[in-house]
Amino acid sequence: MVSRVVVPRNGTAHLCATQDGQLEVLAEAPGDQDARHVLSDDGRFLAVMDRENTRAGLFELLPAAPWLREMIPLSPLPEGCVAHASLPLQDRLLVGGHGPNHEALWQRTPTHASGWMAVLLPPELLRRGKAVDGLHLLGDTLLVVDDIVTPKWLLLYDLPSSGAPIHRDTIRLPHHTTYERIVHTFLGASGLWCLSKGINHGVASTHLWRLSGPNFEQEAHWAASEARRSSFPSMFDAPLASEDTRAAMDCLLSCLSVAEVNGNLLLACGGKRLRLIAFGDGPSRIEDLQYLETPGFYSIDGLVLPAPWDGQGVFLVGEDKSGTMNSRWLPASELAAGRDP
Repeated sequence: MVSRVVVPRNGTAHLCATQDGQLEVLAEAPGDQDARHVLSDDGRFLAVMDRENTRAGLFELLPAAPWLREMIPLSPLPEGCVAHASLPLQDRLLVGGHGPNHEALWQRTPTHASGWMAVLLPPELLRRGKAVDGLHLLGDTLLVVDDIVTPKWLLLYDLPSSGAPIHRDTIRLPHHTTYERIVHTFLGASGLWCLSKGINHGVASTHLWRLSGPNFEQEAHWAASEARRSSFPSMFDAPLASEDTRAAMDCLLSCLSVAEVNGNLLLACGGKRLRLIAFGDGPSRIEDLQYLETPGFYSIDGLVLPAPWDGQGVFLVGEDKSGTMNSRWLPASELAAGRDP
């Protein structure tokens, strides 16, 4: 099966066709140098956000040159608004983020001449400083991650064939630490993965957790906090973590994004590069975090699945040894070869 993917090639993002990890560069991806690209699950549509996430547009992917057709031109969001997430669909572009006063969700369609339309959020949830940081499609349901200021929420919307999404349900998200912010979400086969970071009494922490089942209940959670040694040791101090535990925590603290691939969770950990948690019959521990070799890369900063995805692997995105952003294919068959650092 031939899929599409947008990955950097020698520092520039390109739209590519891919099959079994082999890339055919089709065209330079639209948008400025800071553009973020999101493909629809079926690989037919592409959302683009750029100019410090103040502009967004929608493109249809074509089977032949010129490969891209502009459906919604890259257009500024409403004044004072910044995008955090986007979702391309066949008949519309959805963008979530924050406005001057509170979190916001916008919709634009190719036929809507007046531009961006605000999607109604539950008014009782709106608070200054909040933002929509995740948008995902689960069947016919739109998942909206409402983030930053506690309490945080998962909002469920129905998507009618025309008109704006219709709010259906509100689910309160779990709380793990103070000043917690969700920095990445990923919808996988086992549920919705959330990566969050926060700080409590000067100690930074990172939390990786999964919401599963029809009620989106938390069914997995890993946490890591910075090492903190007291100037005046006491018998009441928590015992120091083992070397293996501390090494695993340092990797989780560095994590930037995750992706679920065939019963494994991959963690892009920046300069700590690539780590893996293999799902077993029982709960995994943070000490079970495994190291995977990434030859030629200084950092692994992102994970990109081709669309449509056939389960064959994932593209690693990061800085190579020359300091240039590049990508490399990781076949799913190699995931069992993870080994401890």
